[in-house]
Amino acid sequence: MLSGFGKMLKLEYLALSARRIQKPDFNALAHLQLDTLFLDLEDLSEYKAENLLAFNATNLQIVLPQNKEFRIVLNLDLNTTVALELSNIQDDHVNDLKALLPKLNRNVRLQNLTLTHMKTTLTNVIYFFQNVRKTNIEHFNIDHLIISQLAERFRAPDYGETSLKSLTIKHVKIEETRFSQPDVYRLFSEMNIPALTLSNANAIHMLCPLTPSRITYLSLAHNSITDDLFKGCSSLNLLETLVLQVNQFKKLTKVSLMTSHMKSLKYLDMSQNLLQYEDHEKGCHWAENLVELNLSSNQLSDSVFHCLPVNIQKLDLQNNQISSIPSMTVELRALEELNLASNRLADLPGCVVFAAIISFLCIYLDIPWYLKMMWQWTQVKHRIWRNSPEDVLDNLEFHAFISYSEHDSDWVKNVLIPNLEKEDGSIRICQHERNFIAGKSIVENIIDCIEKSYRSIFVLSPNFVQSEWCHYELYFAHHKLFQERNNNLILLLLEPIPPYAIPAKYYKLKALMAKRTYLEWPKEKSKQGLFWANLRAAIHVKLLCSEELAELQM
Repeated sequence: MLSGFGKMLKLEYLALSARRIQKPDFNALAHLQLDTLFLDLEDLSEYKAENLLAFNATNLQIVLPQNKEFRIVLNLDLNTTVALELSNIQDDHVNDLKALLPKLNRNVRLQNLTLTHMKTTLTNVIYFFQNVRKTNIEHFNIDHLIISQLAERFRAPDYGETSLKSLTIKHVKIEETRFSQPDVYRLFSEMNIPALTLSNANAIHMLCPLTPSRITYLSLAHNSITDDLFKGCSSLNLLETLVLQVNQFKKLTKVSLMTSHMKSLKYLDMSQNLLQYEDHEKGCHWAENLVELNLSSNQLSDSVFHCLPVNIQKLDLQNNQISSIPSMTVELRALEELNLASNRLADLPGCVVFAAIISFLCIYLDIPWYLKMMWQWTQVKHRIWRNSPEDVLDNLEFHAFISYSEHDSDWVKNVLIPNLEKEDGSIRICQHERNFIAGKSIVENIIDCIEKSYRSIFVLSPNFVQSEWCHYELYFAHHKLFQERNNNLILLLLEPIPPYAIPAKYYKLKALMAKRTYLEWPKEKSKQGLFWANLRAAIHVKLLCSEELAELQM
């Protein structure tokens, strides 16, 4: 079945789904040097242990079978694997994983372990924490974790020395409601590793480490944490980056006081909270080395300028309630970047009449934005002329395939698609919910849709980078770009994505965003007409109608 792959010596990425695995099936892959091998074994119905051979794949990603009798995990040979990702982990798969970890001795190359869609007990999670730390694994990630059972009382383990550099846990659901919250928080506060992420975990607090911590990066985003976090905490002296976006912080003074003990803190993200600062409040006490501060999407007014770090270099205040900027703001001598978009500004400090006119044009008409969009329009028109779009592309069914996170589906379905599609059928959009073919695997449907679409539109947002399938879709579309040497990718930035929010394994997305021009979704209605014109022009091509396609395929 796979014998033809043996000749593809330059093959880097291979995705397969299987319902049966027989001994000869993977022989052809044994000598290939793959960068990534993705195996969807969810519907596996026939398998024997000796049939799963060793793979020369740097990155191995496996969706485990629903049939728990198939012990795939125990039969893995990981001698050449650097990054392992396992999905659909329950019951016996959890026990197999527990048995595998002690075998990952110091000679194994494995450095990255990712577990997704796992359901287990807290006792097992603690076991994973302890045993991963005893291996060479440097980055341990758990995504979509359901904890089915919690002990009423337990002690945080003695973690000891470790090679582990980062622990990332996202999207946690706890089915049991009665448990000791301090004990759970102590599990993480005493990790003593350089980087820790605990997001979308319904956390309401985090404890201060009992001893000086090695942590330099901490993200507690998308939780319900309040102003009491790290009150009087003096053991985070090495912390450089702190991300607390989308929580329940209300007092900017308390936030500043929290940072005052963090001697190394350089970057703080407090966006999308409930922060306020009133004129009658006393001054703020920020970390001395804080140079980058994100306060966007809060409830801050003009008075916020009386509560800013003196050495701030990059300041994001967009989407607040600021109507004017006091003249004392010019005293922020170190300031290099200031974002005041989506506020209520009517004036800038120290403006004479001529300067006020220029400010009005830049703020209200946003001339730089329009110039950039007109340049993009020109580039699109040039590509259309160069590629001769009047030539009918008889191998395509859709003008565009749209890749997006489920969390952004409302905007895609209610805003993006209605504005692109026409009632006369002149523009046809491929969307997974209505165009994926039942019976085919998700990977096969993704490849099929990308191949049948003139362009692939990727709706980028913080949600996008957390989606496994979005990453696969981007990978396939990126390969199509190089195979056909065309410009088939369109990057649509729905919401800003901070660089630190993009996981290291999504290096292709980082590279694309750094090298390629992308369309930014404007919140202001006055700018959206030009945005839609640009996007429609980018996917403009003459395709066969449905009837002609049907005749061609007969």
